[in-house]
Amino acid sequence: QTCALPILEVVFTVRPLVKLLGSSYQQYLKYGTKADYTTWLHSVLDKPGESKINPTFWQRHFHGQVVARWADVLGAKNVTVIVVDEAKPEFLFDSINEYLALPKGFLKVQETGSDRSLTMEEIALLIELNKRFPKEREWNEYEVFVRDGYIRRLTDYVKPSAESGKLPTPKWAIDKGNEIGAQNKRELLATGAKIIGDIDSLDSAKVLEGEPIYPQSISIAVVAEAMLGFDKEIVKKFPLNWVQPNLLKRYRKKAVGLLER
Repeated sequence: QTCALPILEVVFTVRPLVKLLGSSYQQYLKYGTKADYTTWLHSVLDKPGESKINPTFWQRHFHGQVVARWADVLGAKNVTVIVVDEAKPEFLFDSINEYLALPKGFLKVQETGSDRSLTMEEIALLIELNKRFPKEREWNEYEVFVRDGYIRRLTDYVKPSAESGKLPTPKWAIDKGNEIGAQNKRELLATGAKIIGDIDSLDSAKVLEGEPIYPQSISIAVVAEAMLGFDKEIVKKFPLNWVQPNLLKRYRKKAVGLLER
């Protein structure tokens, strides 16, 4: 007697490549990238598929090729692509609820920190931090104190001023991104996967256009807010190999103190 295997279905969410450039760069900055935005854009766009700075970028952003591999294995009828519409934040959740036959509103946006984009002031600060972070120091130190300390405090809890400025993308990069977006669109349609949303947005996306200008100074208020990212909760993020030796030393010192009384 044979047992029927369950049918596996896969759902992808896709955003236009142009809209991913700035946000992807900022995420890489939070992992220690030292390059400014224009240098990074040339790295990923001059020879699409390659990047000496962040080679993992293209492993996920040739969207059509990624979906095609899954469709070949699972069959196109078992693959769905949802094209996200940033102008309608509820669209993604409504689409997933409908796909899973759940009541409308069952899955919805959760209230957490804002996790907003970095301002130009904050980007300049992070680039300088990354350049100055000593090579001999551990990734754990960077992750705890910079990525999940200073920067998360700013992006999750601090509302930027109107003058702080957003990261613009040069026109040449927008054009190149939409050109690759057109390729992604053709390849996605060719997979035969089910498409939900406006697939035409993949090659016609618009973002803030311009050349990035990095401030040479940063306000005291921004620095102070970043430093407030440290509280007792940060101890929970310390690796065990940090905590254990120090605890033993403290207990020994306390024990010696009690014996000497």
